[in-house]
Amino acid sequence: MSPRSIISTIIAALLWMLSGTVFLLLGSLYIVLSFVVKPRAIHQITRAICRILLLCAGQRLTINGRFPDVTSQAYIYVFNHTSMLDTFIMLAILPEFTGAVGKKEQFSVPIWGAILRRFGAVPLDRDNRAAAIASMDAVGRSFDEGLSLLVSPEGTRSLTGELGAFKKGPFHLAVRHQVPVIPTVIHGAFNSKRKGDWRLFPNRVEIEICRPICPAPSSLGDAVDGIQCAVRTEFIDRLERHK
Repeated sequence: MSPRSIISTIIAALLWMLSGTVFLLLGSLYIVLSFVVKPRAIHQITRAICRILLLCAGQRLTINGRFPDVTSQAYIYVFNHTSMLDTFIMLAILPEFTGAVGKKEQFSVPIWGAILRRFGAVPLDRDNRAAAIASMDAVGRSFDEGLSLLVSPEGTRSLTGELGAFKKGPFHLAVRHQVPVIPTVIHGAFNSKRKGDWRLFPNRVEIEICRPICPAPSSLGDAVDGIQCAVRTEFIDRLERHK
């Protein structure tokens, strides 16, 4: 191994030790608090925990743009998914408590799975279409209570850092419930921690918050395709300009 590779490995190990310890301590604190106070009421604590965790992982966040003011209006916050850090990044910057959808496998991970359940995230079984539809319907009903949704339209992390294909689920929800979609573009997280590589690299991550995109009041199929195309175009344009 070259001296540079040895140094980066040592730094990665130290960052994992520090961030892992913080995650265990603060994650456990969050779980305990969520049994005493509803997670929706401690969202600012959640934001602070995620910011501390990212800082301990060597990540510096730069935010361009701003989210709409929190009102009774629900939104669907969507982000490009290239790193295991993405969820923590989004929770660190979101202005409100949201519902979430995640792969069912995540819910079996110690502590993280418990946090997801206390957060109110809905497990999504991709191998069972009926179960997946039922999960999305459950999320859709929460819009009536003004609860926004956080979801990655790609459904999984990118192996290359490039934008993957979008699933239609979030856009069906947007059209059926007439909920605006807010694209949130994350730049640089792939270089911090990519899938298949254990190393964690200190880095600056930039987040671009785009304007809400509202679904057109047209026929279901056309409207879903239209808003999916509009959101994807927004991501592609922002990612290309950042290269």
